[in-house]
Amino acid sequence: MGGKSTAEFRVAEGGALGSKGSMWITGNIVPGSPGSWAGAFFSPGSTAMAPVNLSSKKAVRFWVKGDGKTYLIMIFTQSLGYMPSIQSFSAGSDW
Repeated sequence: MGGKSTAEFRVAEGGALGSKGSMWITGNIVPGSPGSWAGAFFSPGSTAMAPVNLSSKKAVRFWVKGDGKTYLIMIFTQSLGYMPSIQSFSAGSDW
């Protein structure tokens, strides 16, 4: 998208509920564009940004732990077009 933000991903040992591993993400957001962001992107369609009917799903659930700061999850929907629905969450030190 023309920005200079960066993100790095690694597999980390130990995960939520005693699982074997987790995804470790770190990044740096460089201001300068209206939608500056860095992080993971999950697109369940056959190609990136391909629409998928998830109307039978009522929630997004994931385990996270981190540095206690506030982060965002963005979800794109047909009704909102290019503007995502955004929800903040805190990444505390425990899963």
